[in-house]
Parts: sequence; structure tokens; C-alpha cells
Amino acid sequence: VDGVCCGVPSCPTCQSCALGAAGTCGNIPNGTPDTVPANACTTSCNGSGICKTAPGLACPAGGAMDCQNGNCVDGVCCGVPSCPTCQSCALGAAGTCADIPNGTPDTVPVNACTTSCDGAGICKTAVGLACPAGGAADCQSGFCADGFCCNVKCDSADMCMTCNGATPGTCTQVKGADDADSCPPATKTCDAAGACLLKMGQPCTIMNAALCASGVCAPGVFTCL
Repeated sequence: VDGVCCGVPSCPTCQSCALGAAGTCGNIPNGTPDTVPANACTTSCNGSGICKTAPGLACPAGGAMDCQNGNCVDGVCCGVPSCPTCQSCALGAAGTCADIPNGTPDTVPVNACTTSCDGAGICKTAVGLACPAGGAADCQSGFCADGFCCNVKCDSADMCMTCNGATPGTCTQVKGADDADSCPPATKTCDAAGACLLKMGQPCTIMNAALCASGVCAPGVFTCL
């Protein structure tokens, strides 16, 4: 066995009779493959009679030390010590990191991405935080308004709305003030009910006084009061 007279018909994987004392099986040194029989251990032995696990396969009981590359990441033997946020070694080919699918959190390490990943290696931003470079697509809610990831789309053709009010990330009405994002301040302002209406001095008619923020169109001069 293994080129020497041996006390047993064969040695277990990662042991060799050429390495033991007086015809006994001894452990093949760490980092060395076992080639008898052919392909007995094509990665390498760990020095304790265990064949190290190839990248991409589930981590063995011995953990990282018994992985061929010395790394156990996301439950598999990995080619790198760790994967970036929103990537996992369990999803890549042959022990490589790959993007976690869109909508799925990254839990390794704990709380790595508590919202969800976008499928391109980016952790989506929570509601109330500044919109990321990717815009609405990388907000957890799917909405970016007034510079913040917002709980809703937060736009309206005739109402003053903002997602950057007292509680950033929560869409609220702007009342009794200008809001340049939703109501053009050169000619309009937000009335007490949050409607975007004409400012004082803007042209109107008695018949459309309701379009004035004040609700009054001055007779004769026909401008909003």
C-alpha cells in the first residue's frame, strides 16, 4: 500500500502507509492531496486525516480550517474571507461572491442589510433617509421625493405635498406656505388646506375666485387678494 508493505489492505483517505511507523497508516501532511487511489482527495488533506472541502461546497464540520481556501462564508467554502454587503458566497459559482436577489435582506453578518438588497449588490435605503445615488429604485419603499426615501410617491397635480417636513420620509401636506417642489412659487402658494392656488396679485376673474389662495378675486382689478 502506497509503495510499502503495510499492515492493512488500504489506508483511509488522507492517510498513507508510507508515512506511518512499521507498516501502519499515517496522516498525509496538511496541504497535500491524496493520490492513492487516484483522486482520493483532489483538494488537499488537513494533516489530521480529513480531505479539505473544495470551494462552493458546504463547509465541513471542521469549519474554515477544513476548507481548501481556509474560508467558510455563508455556509460554504469560499475563495475570499468575506463577501461585500448584499453578496453571498452561497450564491456564486465555485466559491465566489454573487449578488443577493432583489428584495432579500443580507443577514451575514447580522444586520448587514436590514432593509433589502437591490439585486445588484446595493443595500436599499430605509424610509426617512436621504435618497441614494440609485434613486427610488434603491429606496426600500420604491419612492424618492424631496431628497428622501418616502413612504409613498408623494406628488399631486393640485395639492402641496412634501416628504421633507417635520418627519422626513413621511409624505405630508404643506399648508399656508410656499412649497417650490409641488407648487410653483412665482405665481402660486399653498393655502390653509394645502391646495396649490394663485398668489396675491395674480390675474383672476370673479367667476374663478376659488383659484386664489385667499379665495377672493378683487373686483375691478381682477387680481387675487
